[in-house]
Amino acid sequence: MRGSSLLLFLCWSIGCLSGSGVSDVRNSDPEWTEFVAELKESLPQFFYPSTALTKPLLVGRLIAEWEPQKALVISLPLKSVLQQPQEFSYYGSLISVGGKYLDIVVLHNALEEKYVDLFLKRLREGGIPESILSRVRFQKTASNNYWIRDCGPIFAHDQAGGLLLFDNIYRSLRPEIEAWMDAPKDIESADLDQDLEGFEMFRISMRNEEVIPMYLGKHIRQRYQYKCDVVRPPLHLQGGDFIADRNGLVMISEDTLTENGGSLQSLKSVFETYYGAKELHVLNALPGINPKHLDMHVKLVGDDTILLADPIETFGPTTAFYKRLAGEVAGVIEANETYIRRHLPHLKILKVPLLPVVEEDVEFVKARLSAQIFAEVCSEIGISYLRYYRLSKNDPQKGVVRKKVREHLDKRFGRSMDLSGDDDLDAACQLYFEDDLSTLIDTSSDTKTVYRSYLNSLQIVNESGKKAFIIPSYAPRASETKEAIEAVERRVESIYKQAVPDAGIHWINADVMTNKLGAIHCTTLTLPAIQGYEDSGS
Repeated sequence: MRGSSLLLFLCWSIGCLSGSGVSDVRNSDPEWTEFVAELKESLPQFFYPSTALTKPLLVGRLIAEWEPQKALVISLPLKSVLQQPQEFSYYGSLISVGGKYLDIVVLHNALEEKYVDLFLKRLREGGIPESILSRVRFQKTASNNYWIRDCGPIFAHDQAGGLLLFDNIYRSLRPEIEAWMDAPKDIESADLDQDLEGFEMFRISMRNEEVIPMYLGKHIRQRYQYKCDVVRPPLHLQGGDFIADRNGLVMISEDTLTENGGSLQSLKSVFETYYGAKELHVLNALPGINPKHLDMHVKLVGDDTILLADPIETFGPTTAFYKRLAGEVAGVIEANETYIRRHLPHLKILKVPLLPVVEEDVEFVKARLSAQIFAEVCSEIGISYLRYYRLSKNDPQKGVVRKKVREHLDKRFGRSMDLSGDDDLDAACQLYFEDDLSTLIDTSSDTKTVYRSYLNSLQIVNESGKKAFIIPSYAPRASETKEAIEAVERRVESIYKQAVPDAGIHWINADVMTNKLGAIHCTTLTLPAIQGYEDSGS
């Protein structure tokens, strides 16, 4: 699979950039040409001109998130956001608050240009004034991605004071993400044409996310007349797992290290060569089925201050699985704090409460167990559950499969079975999973781990020196109360004020994005301001 080939390539290419290889790649065009040729041969159809790796450029320094900024950048699928009231409210709030400090750049798919005016109309109807809407600019891309932090660029100054946009490899190296597409839609078909078609469409979709930095670079040059260039390192890195100051300090997680082959020394060479990094520190990501990004529990807010998550006790009863997960979370955060105190003693540590992990609703767990039993029965009767899963909701083949599964269950149990009822579901669980329903609910692991982090926030500093934080807020869930959440938020706000006393504090409800495993930092990017450059007015 492609992911495996890329992982092998990265191990090799990073080695090429270590030691004496750095100067060869940086300064010798013939050798670089040979390097790219070998790359294309080893990974056919993976790279193409707008995603091909480039040689390093001379770096002045990395740009920190608390330096002066020109614009707030968001990326969104316009049609989806217009159709989903919670998503529209979220992005409307970002524009309303962010527009008080910065220009707003909205990246959207070029095929959704027809929704731009409707989006603006809805913003006006929502009460956003023209003084803010006049600061909003739209930039067409090939993407429909929410997660601009991860697929967008990392910024640095070149040695002449211009901007460098580091366009890292965004697509995951794990082949499993694409492998699930490798199945025909026709339940009865053995024809692989549908497999290949679906697989290629997924490839194209993922490639479109890779080119966001290129389109943003275009906007920067046209709108602000900044000197700006794009650099593509041989590195899989999502922006949420990258923390840096302006003095050459870089932090990533163990997962980024693993994704790139596991060699710490080789990875250091890439960060030194491409980013001008002076030191690389590797911390632990939060456990569970979630993006392994440090921005969920670590936030550097200045050259000498770092915020770390501080897990709080649950608000009510919890299952065995979530008790164990809470222990793992506490262990990860304690290990990171110990590391920082030992290796980065100049950093003042402030602890920010981390709400308990969102537990799956019991009815959802039951539905998932029912689906797993359905998949087991499909296997018994020779039908691919993966193919069934990929069928559209109204495809008549779905009804055919459901009937076959129901008949098979009725025959095995000698009675009419209804998995929506606890008694029948319990009997099926004991047969297929060799445990009762109550035990499975208590020990069942979540299909996704929803963290509600107050550190996944956006730090704003505009050119006139006004500072602010946009912090995610969360509605109470399960046994939580509004009063308990508000008490936590008061603690959070006081810690942010302690970190940056002159910063304004703005809260935006982020539940809709948290359910997608992100929050405010994940969905935003700030474009640095470059002194001496003027807005072109275009």
